[in-house]
Amino acid sequence: DEVISAFFLQQPLLEYASLFNVHRVDVISNESGVDNDPTQGILKDTALDMRYWCNNIERLICVNVSKALNAANFAPDADQIIVLANSSKYGGAGYAGSNIGTLAGQNGSALEVALHEFGHAFGDLADEYFSIGDTYTGPEFTRVNVSILDSQAMAEQNTKWARWLGDNGVDTFQGGNYNEFGVYRPTSNSKMRSLGRPFESVNVEAMIIKLYEAIDPIDAATAEGQVVKGDVLEITPIQPTSHNIDIQWFVDGVAIPGANTVSFNTATVADSCTEQTITVAAVDNTDLVRDENARELFMTSSRTWSLAANCASSSSSVASSSSAA
Repeated sequence: DEVISAFFLQQPLLEYASLFNVHRVDVISNESGVDNDPTQGILKDTALDMRYWCNNIERLICVNVSKALNAANFAPDADQIIVLANSSKYGGAGYAGSNIGTLAGQNGSALEVALHEFGHAFGDLADEYFSIGDTYTGPEFTRVNVSILDSQAMAEQNTKWARWLGDNGVDTFQGGNYNEFGVYRPTSNSKMRSLGRPFESVNVEAMIIKLYEAIDPIDAATAEGQVVKGDVLEITPIQPTSHNIDIQWFVDGVAIPGANTVSFNTATVADSCTEQTITVAAVDNTDLVRDENARELFMTSSRTWSLAANCASSSSSVASSSSAA
């Protein structure tokens, strides 16, 4: 409970905490503790074979990956796995390929390791630290938070984080992806470089976009298809923490002024002798994202209905009278 409550205290996890389901899976070990804690050579019979001094690094906590994955199968459709070691000693690790992170469950600082690794596994972010003296001479990176371009070249090509340059401390800072030279990172320091730091703007944006690759802004809606005049159409948008999803209803592609709520009464549509199309669009216009292509592709959703033709009916009657003389 302490780990998860702290996990969602910073952006972008804070703003989108409601979109994450967290399930706790209890595993019972024959012995309490973790291998090599507090010193090397102390072994414990544990359910997930967790241990310090992995790869000869004291703070690196390894886990039996297959056992961790099997345990996680007791939760529904797990996307990311956090494995808590029963220890107060600082440590952790990340298995990006398996979407697993480990940390010491009783050490609050270890949570920063889990968040950093979550940036890799969930956000597909690169490390922004480097080894002194190393120089990169290869092609451009696919990961969004490292580049071979300096600020001038990036702005001219309008690529990578060009839309953020000059705001929120964003520039091109030499050093990243383990190389001191030939690679630039977006900020002087972020969680992908140092623990205890915020993720910072470029990384926050990248994580939100990744989230929307899996999440539809419209969580539920009236079934699409043909409707008749008088039917009320409804959607249920997702709900971020501090802002709402923007909604707009359309008739035959024309926006209806003031139709910006979760429901729409088709009785308000003018009669027509032809079928009309009712559409609703929902978009997350958060200013934490500036990539408008990504906003259109992943952060915008729509639903469409066909409104049956409804001709205005009119009738006339002719009265005749006769008179006799």
